[in-house]
Amino acid sequence: MKNTRGIIILILLVIIVLAVNTTVIISQHNKIKAFSAIPEEFYALRTENILLKEGFFHTYDYEGAAVDYSIPVFDLSGNAVYLNDILRGKNWIAMYISAGQGGCASCIADNMEFIKRLQKDKVNFFVCVEGLEDREFRIFTEQYDIEDNAYSIYDFAFPKKGLSPVVLFVVDSELNCRYFYAPSPWFPDLTYDYYEIVRTAVSLK
Repeated sequence: MKNTRGIIILILLVIIVLAVNTTVIISQHNKIKAFSAIPEEFYALRTENILLKEGFFHTYDYEGAAVDYSIPVFDLSGNAVYLNDILRGKNWIAMYISAGQGGCASCIADNMEFIKRLQKDKVNFFVCVEGLEDREFRIFTEQYDIEDNAYSIYDFAFPKKGLSPVVLFVVDSELNCRYFYAPSPWFPDLTYDYYEIVRTAVSLK
């Protein structure tokens, strides 16, 4: 009797384990099926965004943020220009950076090294710099060889800008802002991972 009872319990345990495993497999299959319609590059970006939210990457939620194209920016000569006149019709990778006194010097240096990569790849990019006087701005642009791609701005007008001195994003040919990313001062190399994902999703040349 005891042996029979033990066999019955063992069979029930096996059935329960099989049922649990089957449920997990079906759930995973449904998730894969749900993602299968998403283009590979967007799935990769979605995966990165999940990692970002889990805290492995260092970012902030800029959903809904946008450039105010009615506010002028200023070139090296101090002339007021409007970004919509310059950017329309192409896709661009943008960097907004706060380089004034009290900013994170190492963050700025790391991210300007990233700009060298954009220059090497000859992609469309521009840099808007906050916090520098006219002379400081000219020195900054000469130091990083971005005289033709840099604009001075009065206000780095994005949410939570106090949490990061830099924000990267894409401005598309219709002037929509997408793919926001705040580089991490602790993991600067992850900026290159962000770039590799973005340039598979958007043509930047």
